[in-house]
Amino acid sequence: MKFSKQYIKIVIYVVMLSLIYLLQSKPVFIENYYLPWFYNPLSVYLRQITSFFSFSIGDLFYILLGIWIVYSLVKLIFQLQKEKNKRTLLAKFLMNVLFFFSTIFIVFKLFWGTNYNRLGVTKQFSLKKEGYCKEQLNVFIDDLIYETNKTRALIEDTSLPKISIDKSFNLAVNAYKNMATTISFLQYKVPSIKPSLFSKLGDYTGFIGYFNPFSGEAQLRNDIPEILIPYVATHEIAHQLGYASESEASFIGFLVCNTSDNKYLQYSLQLDLLALALNELPSKYLQDGCSDEIMPRMFQIYDCLSEQVKKDKREIRFFFEKKRNSVVAVSNMVYDNYLKFNNQFTGIDSYNEVLDWILVYKYQKK
Repeated sequence: MKFSKQYIKIVIYVVMLSLIYLLQSKPVFIENYYLPWFYNPLSVYLRQITSFFSFSIGDLFYILLGIWIVYSLVKLIFQLQKEKNKRTLLAKFLMNVLFFFSTIFIVFKLFWGTNYNRLGVTKQFSLKKEGYCKEQLNVFIDDLIYETNKTRALIEDTSLPKISIDKSFNLAVNAYKNMATTISFLQYKVPSIKPSLFSKLGDYTGFIGYFNPFSGEAQLRNDIPEILIPYVATHEIAHQLGYASESEASFIGFLVCNTSDNKYLQYSLQLDLLALALNELPSKYLQDGCSDEIMPRMFQIYDCLSEQVKKDKREIRFFFEKKRNSVVAVSNMVYDNYLKFNNQFTGIDSYNEVLDWILVYKYQKK
């Protein structure tokens, strides 16, 4: 009888995993049916529950999960010391572990992970990433420098104002509310975005913000420079709206911040894009065999930045240099493989691919 129940359980899991695999191969179905009829109502429902709490329910879930895993391992060790038939006990434990993580995987895919295979920005904005050269990137950087200097001059304080994390969240939420008046599918119902309970762990993992697919919440570190929070918040909200791809979530954040009339929100976006663009520029010169032109161009860009922008960038750089930790490299490697497993073939470099979307949207689409 036990064998029969175990066999039925295995068959059920195999069928469910097979159906998920089949679903992942149907991006049109995901976009037209899974997203509007299953994911969107579910995500709103989850946020309705978690928004009642000021702390992150998803983070608490991770803490309890960690405690349960440690307890289970300790319990297994004691049982192995007492049990004579250690192989049977260990086999049973491993089977339970397999079932447990299969359940986690199935819930992850149903609750959110299937969005990695949707059509997304390609369909909704009729955009297609086509790659870009150093000349196109340089045009974008020159435009971005002008916009960044102009926006920073409108924020009159010599030092950037200290804005609470809740106010930063409200800036992002209100920007989505304004955006939804022209793009209805970006309507953000029932906000649930909170400070992370693991902010200090960010020094070791390298994260700034993240989305919890099991609770529907977005979480951000509360110990980073305040100016970074608004744009990162719009990125994490985009994840809540079903944009699983990091580059697409960043692109949605770009649209929301760029169309906002709030200068602080615009500047948060511009600083982030400037850092991404300057990080990508050397590789474009190297691809064209122009390595000797990299440093003169970088110095030229630096000279074009206003003194206030230079000061803000230095403060951000010093913050992360002070927090730099060798463990981050291992964490990045794990996350890189996670993204590749979920159809983001460039892994952690997919964050930088937002530039591809933006360049197409700003220049080639017109």
